[in-house]
Amino acid sequence: MQHQGSKYFWWIQFISWGIVALMNFVIQKGVGAPFTSAILNVCLLFFGGLFFTTLLRFYLKKRNWTVWSFSTIALNLIFITILVSIVWTFIAFFLFNLVGHKIVFSVPAFLASAIPLGMTFMVWFLFYIGYHLLWRFHSNKIENLRLETEIQKAQLGTLKSQLNPHFMFNTLNNIKALVLEDKHAARKMITHFSELLSYSLQHSEKKEVPLEEELEILHKYLELVKIQYEEKLSYRIHVQDGLEHEKIPPMILQLLAENAVKHGIAQSINGGEILIDIRKQIGLLNIRIKNTGSLKKKNTLEQTLGIGLKNIRDRLKLIYKDKASIFIKEEAPFVIVELNI
Repeated sequence: MQHQGSKYFWWIQFISWGIVALMNFVIQKGVGAPFTSAILNVCLLFFGGLFFTTLLRFYLKKRNWTVWSFSTIALNLIFITILVSIVWTFIAFFLFNLVGHKIVFSVPAFLASAIPLGMTFMVWFLFYIGYHLLWRFHSNKIENLRLETEIQKAQLGTLKSQLNPHFMFNTLNNIKALVLEDKHAARKMITHFSELLSYSLQHSEKKEVPLEEELEILHKYLELVKIQYEEKLSYRIHVQDGLEHEKIPPMILQLLAENAVKHGIAQSINGGEILIDIRKQIGLLNIRIKNTGSLKKKNTLEQTLGIGLKNIRDRLKLIYKDKASIFIKEEAPFVIVELNI
């Protein structure tokens, strides 16, 4: 009801209580009750039902009942039903006597009115709660399925961008050439390359990994890249002390570095440098990647830096929702990508 909008709630209210009141009128006339008495019963049921259930809805919304345990819901159901049936019955006795239908108060007479009213109210209460619980379960199930699908898509896209064929081809060719010049260095590069592949495959399904693991694989990646660019590429990594166990999505640093190389260093004849700074500030883990280069005007994030940063942004949204952000800016002669978690 709530999620569909107030108009649906009110339509259901008027229709359901109208049906209850009409059924009561038919029963009253069937047992020979006076017309005025039957009409008064109809009004009590219709307007009383609208009033008490609307009041109940307001109370439940204010108390955020959806986080209650089943025992708390049951206690509220019993207590509120008893309270409403008593108040509703007293109002009925008062109005009947007010219009001239003298009713002598007695426990049997009181219970004869209070129990049906309480049962009717309880049915509405149960329907309202059951409907919302069922809708929440259904929505959560759909949301979980959607998230699983999106995560799988993001993981697939991430794996494709993490170690693209071009990078792998260049790395293997450079290692092959290095074997003839420096076998020791070649073995070292092969080790780095296999560790990078292994890390990517082992952590592709994880949402988060310790920062120290990411930094270790980042060093291996940058050392591999230096085979191709040699003196054209230099890099520095600064990490604030005490952040080793901070959690970040796997391969995020490598993806950021790869974009810096592909769209910065590779585009410059003289090469350049990559500066990586990681620190904690105001409750946020701040990661800044600066690389030599420039941004072309009128280009969007995806157009300028390719699928890598788009995948990062999508993964951040899936994992952290609105608690993470990534943006890009230019501070000549550097392009800066900043990530906050």
